[in-house]
Amino acid sequence: MTYWIYTLLFGLTSAQSTRLSGRLFTGAFLGVAAFSVFFVSLLWQQDFSEAAPGTQQNKKPGPTLQSDSPHLLATATGDLAEIKNRGRLRVLLQEQKSTSALANSSERNLINEYALEQNLDVDWIELKQSELISYLRQGKGDVVLTAVVSTTENEQDQVQLTLPWGVSQQQVISRTDTGRILNIDDLKTRQIAIKRSSPVWSDLHRLLKSNPSMDMIVIPEGADAKSVLEKVASAQYDVTVMDNLIAEPYIPRFLNLEVAFNISEVATISWAVRSTSMELHSSLNGFLNKQYLQADIVRSY
Repeated sequence: MTYWIYTLLFGLTSAQSTRLSGRLFTGAFLGVAAFSVFFVSLLWQQDFSEAAPGTQQNKKPGPTLQSDSPHLLATATGDLAEIKNRGRLRVLLQEQKSTSALANSSERNLINEYALEQNLDVDWIELKQSELISYLRQGKGDVVLTAVVSTTENEQDQVQLTLPWGVSQQQVISRTDTGRILNIDDLKTRQIAIKRSSPVWSDLHRLLKSNPSMDMIVIPEGADAKSVLEKVASAQYDVTVMDNLIAEPYIPRFLNLEVAFNISEVATISWAVRSTSMELHSSLNGFLNKQYLQADIVRSY
């Protein structure tokens, strides 16, 4: 467990560790990182497919509802008390076709555990990224997953972020027998398999234009993490770029794969609620704080 926390925060290279250590060495951030590793380890133990009977964290996500469903058009801007009264928590998330199935599974399991504690059912409402905050403001949802709006946008759009539920970082993954890859310069002669939705797509595409020896293969958006890593392990792909939350449960299963280096900065992942939903905001933060404490216990061992 200590190794994974070190890898997540500081990468596998001393150069990356030196660059990030000044920013990340705070107790709060370590708590978030520990919780991310703790939660991903739970998913790994589940094997992501079958839920263990009688355990809250293994409850399978409920069905996803379409944004044009009639009852979803109703506006409800009340706080936690109103949500409990109707018995359903409306969760807004980005369309599956442009997001990672595993990342959604991580957040869904966490939301499901919170809903169970509050005796609530969950409505999953898929929308385009540009519609998420608008639906939240209109009262057509209660929580937005994987909120990435800035502080200025939060104030402008009248939303507030919860405490982070995890940390995310893009990682370059390669085979152990293909030579050392230490930084982005080493990618100038490599073939990189990557999804267009990747946060670092544009950076690598700019690098491609000025380096004829470099190549990029577009991974279909619906491809799952396991199949992508299998292609890297079998040399169908040279290297790939993947979010740490998605890659970490699978990497130990491939003895010939490794994280070469972290290609992006660490980013925290939070949820968004309306600024008027003070009780819901406080309740979600209390739930996440409890998860941090559990992660601290795991980290101590």
